[in-house]
Amino acid sequence: MQQANHEAGEKFIGYVAMAKHLTAWRNGVETPWLKDAPVHPLQHALKDLDKAYQNFFAKRADFPPLQA
Repeated sequence: MQQANHEAGEKFIGYVAMAKHLTAWRNGVETPWLKDAPVHPLQHALKDLDKAYQNFFAKRADFPPLQA
């Protein structure tokens, strides 16, 4: 989602917006396994990702790598 947003020339999606997506994903039919994990580590991962994108757009780091 972030990469597609970047390629379209848009700003990165911040933590608050991603946290809303996380809630939808946890309740979604395509990703019910997310509900098996505690929410706090998932939120922390989003915060780490948010920081990585902030550093990228401030030209302090490379684009965050995609996880396979």
